[in-house]
Amino acid sequence: MENVLVVWTKRGSVEEAEKIIKLEIGRQYGFSESEFDKTDNGFSFLFDDETNCEASFSFTPCIDRSLKISVCATWAWDAIDLYHLTQRCSDKIEGIIS
Repeated sequence: MENVLVVWTKRGSVEEAEKIIKLEIGRQYGFSESEFDKTDNGFSFLFDDETNCEASFSFTPCIDRSLKISVCATWAWDAIDLYHLTQRCSDKIEGIIS
């Protein structure tokens, strides 16, 4: 997967960010928790079985309590869709006191 986009939040915990993003992916695209595979620093899943697009999210907490969220997908257009979804989630993530 070569298509990586990054969303930065001013603050947020990895656990809450992952939870919020998974809920939004489920709401928008119909995925359930069982379709996400845990990775070392996030999760991955088969985003589109017709195009065989795999997607992953990785979360990197920073010293200043900000959070780097990397969105990666096989195809650029899918990475862009998931990036925009993550941007919409960033206010919810920042609103949680960690």
